[in-house]
Amino acid sequence: MAIDLATFRALYPEFDAVADPTVQIQIDRSESYLCPDSWGDCYDAAVLARAAHTLSLSQARVAAAQSVNGAVVVPGGSGAIQSASVDGVSTSFASTGASISDRNSDSWYAQTPYGQEFLALRESCLSPMCMTSVTRTPRVSH
Repeated sequence: MAIDLATFRALYPEFDAVADPTVQIQIDRSESYLCPDSWGDCYDAAVLARAAHTLSLSQARVAAAQSVNGAVVVPGGSGAIQSASVDGVSTSFASTGASISDRNSDSWYAQTPYGQEFLALRESCLSPMCMTSVTRTPRVSH
């Protein structure tokens, strides 16, 4: 497998409407978060799954954004819908336990099928000694 736009598009055709530069940015960001030495043969798949996860979260925020008096408002709700009402337009979400500081926690990844795929790869490909590579500080390109 290769880490490129064509492979991403083949694996995740549901993102075909998303512009190439947007997808490529998520691929590049995911590469900077993961260590190839720790992931071994699973590195490419992990990078692409993480990119799909972050892209999915981003697209959900865009879809949920509303315009109120000329300002864009992004609702805070995310995760599985726990309850809803139609006429009262009330929706509540199940808490994932994820927060801004938990960008690489299991609960953050569990929010999308792509994050769940990433977690499954992590479970099968990384030994417990390598788990810290998932939460390491991103590389800085010069």
